[in-house]
Order: sequence, then structure tokens, then C-alpha cells
Amino acid sequence: MKTKLSFIIIFFVPFIMKAQESSLLYKITGPEVDKPSYIYGTIHMMCPDQFDMSEPVKEAFSNTKTLVMELDMDDPAMMPEMQKFSVNPGMKNISDQFSQVQLDSLNAVLKRSYGATMAQFGVMKPFVIMSMLMPSLLDCPQVASYEQEFLKMAKEKEMAVEGLESIEFQMSLFDAIPAEDQIEWIDDMLMNREKSVEDFDKMVARYQEHDLEGLFKLIIENPQYESHMESLLYDRNAAWVPLIIEKIKAVPTFFAVGAGHLASDKGVLALLKKEGYTVEPVKL
Repeated sequence: MKTKLSFIIIFFVPFIMKAQESSLLYKITGPEVDKPSYIYGTIHMMCPDQFDMSEPVKEAFSNTKTLVMELDMDDPAMMPEMQKFSVNPGMKNISDQFSQVQLDSLNAVLKRSYGATMAQFGVMKPFVIMSMLMPSLLDCPQVASYEQEFLKMAKEKEMAVEGLESIEFQMSLFDAIPAEDQIEWIDDMLMNREKSVEDFDKMVARYQEHDLEGLFKLIIENPQYESHMESLLYDRNAAWVPLIIEKIKAVPTFFAVGAGHLASDKGVLALLKKEGYTVEPVKL
């Protein structure tokens, strides 16, 4: 059974056509844009020794005035909102939807990582539990995050921070996916941990190589992804582009979104080009 990691990576968890140089950072210029803006493709979780914030990225960031991510992570209401939409209706505990073997394995990981089991965490929605399990795939005690680093840089620079989406909207994307499917993802990760680790390592390797096309292919090679591609990826890309255009006309902006959103002819880069904007890779 193939791992369902690609769903979470692209969500919280991120191709550009072969004809041009691949990068993680792109400069945006075009109609009614006085100064360039930039868009950077992130991966939401990796070990600190794999993390790299190159000088071209820092320089691009320093030349902008606003940071825009998928969510406004500087909003003090973000965590209460996330907690509100992370629990099952009626605080239902979903432990009984796992076999005893599955539950024992799940509890072992949760106990080791968070000091509690499904007796406490079972009230959380399946995809939230899945995201809690993901750090266990990393061979390091701490996790590095590009979003957190950009947020830190923005605070040091006293930049405005904004989001392209709300917590409620992002949570609703997974609410639309049957809970049984999401529980299957959890089971797949637990019962096929070596394969899950291998698949995650491949994604990180492609990211470190700035191989957005290779990363995108890894994400979509899961045949079950096809039924969720529109809602989790393409529809969101299309909704973001007008917001991006509005922002870059107003102020030089640094956008940081999951790298998978830069991908394909339905990706953010291609959609910006269709709107008449110039999108150029920045050598890292």
C-alpha cells in the first residue's frame, strides 16, 4: 500500500517546466508593479541539518515590505482558531475506529512524542493526528520550518505578515475528505513506517536539489491523490493568484507557500504568467 504522506506534505504541508532553470525562489514583475516581489516554495518540515536559508533568499526578503504565507502565522487568534476546528464534532473520540494492533502502535508513537495517547488525542480529527505523527519520521529531535524562520525574519524587520487563507478554510479542505480515508493514511504510516520514512526522505532530497518537478511527481504518483488534486491544490492556486496580483501592485511582497503550489500548468507560476506577469527563477 502506498503511503499517503503526499497529502499532508502538500497541505501543511508543497515544478516548473523543464524549459527554464528550476529554483525555489522566483522574482515577479509585470503590469503596474513598481518593484519586484518574490515567491518562495517551502517544505513545511525537515531536520535542522537539512535546512538552508541561502543568501539570495535573504536578499530577496530584505527587498520586500510584506510577508504573505498560506496562513497569517502572526495572528494571535490563529492557535485558538486551529484548536476550535481541529476537534471532532461533539468531541467524539475515534479510538474505536482503529484495530487493537493499530491503536497500540499509534499510542506508542503519541506517548513517546507527546506524553499522551489516543485516550486524550482521539478527540482530534484524523488529519490532525496524522500531522502529529509526521515528526516521528524525521531522524532528529527538533524540526526546522521555513515558515517559522520567515516569520522570525519578518518580526526582526518589523514587516507586516498576512495570509492567503483562513484556518477555517484550510480545515474545511480535509473535512471534505472522508474520515475513513484519513484513518487509512494513519494506518498506512504506522504499518509501513519504513516506506513512509523512505518516501519522506525522497521528498526532502528533491527539495534540497531544488527539483520542483521531481518533487511534484512524487506528490502526485499516489493514484488516490487524483480525486483530491483539484480541492487541495489547483482550486487553491487559482484563488491565490488574484490576491497575489493585488498585493504585488500595492507593495513589494515576499510570498512563502508550499513548493507544490508552484507546479504544472495549473500552478501559481504558470497562472501568473497567463495573467501577463514575468516570473523568473533566482539562482540559489
